[in-house]
Amino acid sequence: MKKDEPEIRDLAETLVRAERRKDVAAAKELLAEDVIVGTPQPEARGKDAAVARLQEAILRMPTAGAANDGPLQFEELEAIGDWAYFRLRFAGGAWPRHLYLRSIAHKERDGRWRVKRISLARAA
Repeated sequence: MKKDEPEIRDLAETLVRAERRKDVAAAKELLAEDVIVGTPQPEARGKDAAVARLQEAILRMPTAGAANDGPLQFEELEAIGDWAYFRLRFAGGAWPRHLYLRSIAHKERDGRWRVKRISLARAA
């Protein structure tokens, strides 16, 4: 295991937990200022636009609870210097099992990892 891998896993899991709790403020803290969110809709560029897009998605999710607490499966996690890529699958709960969350994270000057790119993709 690479030295930053636990922090990157924690970033991904904390982001998903915040979304599941419908805690937009907590999710926002994990995003870089220049984050880009790619969904089937046009890209959301910048933290404010990304938060608005995440808020739309969060509000459509079922209320937190057993139906929304499925486990996550990390399919890939690679860290190279101050950059990391992770892909995880939602293994149950409110998110369909055929979706992946793909993200690129960056370790910023303050030493914290933040999400720079987020996209949802269908599993093959």
